[in-house]
Amino acid sequence: MDRTTMTIRTPNDEIAVSIPQGGTHIAYDAAAAIAALVAVRQPIPNAEQSLATATPAFGRLERISGGERDIILAFVKNPTSCNTTLRTLAIGGEPRHLLIAMSNSLVDGEDFAWLWDVNFEAMASRVVHATIAGTRADELANRLKYAG
Repeated sequence: MDRTTMTIRTPNDEIAVSIPQGGTHIAYDAAAAIAALVAVRQPIPNAEQSLATATPAFGRLERISGGERDIILAFVKNPTSCNTTLRTLAIGGEPRHLLIAMSNSLVDGEDFAWLWDVNFEAMASRVVHATIAGTRADELANRLKYAG
């Protein structure tokens, strides 16, 4: 989960990239960046190097050393982001201990109806323990109850 390696094919090139951050969403972002360059007919000679040295944003599947265990910080704000993060966490199939916090400040968004569009069910069998917190913990608890 520490690195995303992929090949992006354009009409004129094939670009092998290795990005120092894991996650399907990183692959989507890299492909979109290259597609944007191709769409506006800009050269992409430095794309491999640029992507290889990209600095991950805070909280975007950020790995933090927690002594005997690593902690993975994943900030999500919509169902697509949450589903992509859950799929990434499910890679390898090892059991997971989760802390999920939901809040509804102005920057977080106030409508959490999107929780019902998240496929928590796909991850349920891998979760050993889930702790929930935040100002919207009650809504999250209800959703996770239905997910199993």
